[in-house]
Amino acid sequence: MEKLGANGATKIVRLGHPARLLPAIQHFSLDAIVSASDETKLVEDVRKDINKALVSVVDLLLKLCKMFGFSVHRALVLGHLILNFHLAAGLHK
Repeated sequence: MEKLGANGATKIVRLGHPARLLPAIQHFSLDAIVSASDETKLVEDVRKDINKALVSVVDLLLKLCKMFGFSVHRALVLGHLILNFHLAAGLHK
């Protein structure tokens, strides 16, 4: 693998545990290639946005609990039903 990389081969992917690789060929590992991809960065950004949205939903449910005297369990069940309703409605578009 070191010789292939030294000869300028660029389409090499090393499968296996990343910790067992020599530092000289670590950039050929599947883990390194995936970690450096633009798609991985996009997924991380989307995951952060989803987490922020979930925090907002939880805050809203807690406010509803206080406003209408719901128990937390009842609010979570209501939130679950609303989420399922919206997901199901989105599938039929």
